[in-house]
Amino acid sequence: DKKDITVKQLLTHSSGLIRSRFPKDAGKEGRKSVLRHIFSQPLRYESGTKYAYSCDGFILLGFILERVYGKGLDEIFREQIVKPLGMTRSRYNISINEENTATCYHYPVLTDTPIYDDNLRTCPDIPAGTGEDFCTPHDTRLFVKAILERDERLYPQELFDIAEENHTKDLPRLENYVCFANHGL
Repeated sequence: DKKDITVKQLLTHSSGLIRSRFPKDAGKEGRKSVLRHIFSQPLRYESGTKYAYSCDGFILLGFILERVYGKGLDEIFREQIVKPLGMTRSRYNISINEENTATCYHYPVLTDTPIYDDNLRTCPDIPAGTGEDFCTPHDTRLFVKAILERDERLYPQELFDIAEENHTKDLPRLENYVCFANHGL
């Protein structure tokens, strides 16, 4: 039921995949184990008919990028975003003890890692496309400025046009769905 899901559906959260809780050992076998888990979950709706935020879909997008580029998502992020924009404190798997680390304020209650999402804590060595990179306010400002100014260091102008278009305007949102990090707070 997932073979016809498109990259566009993953990008627009209209694939039918939604966030699922990973088994505690999901990351021990690496990406293949995570993929097996995601693909074992039933679609919540037929692809392309609704939309709902999908962490699992963005994890898949990260894996797709790794396959296309032939390198890890953390390296792609560094080469394609951090370095061109002159960001200095943004990366995956940042240590909680590093100076100026920007983290979720819940982390002391949860764990000794800045990763606040249960699923991503089960896969600490796998950079995920769901936002577990960490940035300082300065680096966030550089990124937002580049988007607002349509800075071609990020991507060509025609991709900004595509990114700014509403691709789900004719689709209903999946009713009664709330995505949360499952952190029990």
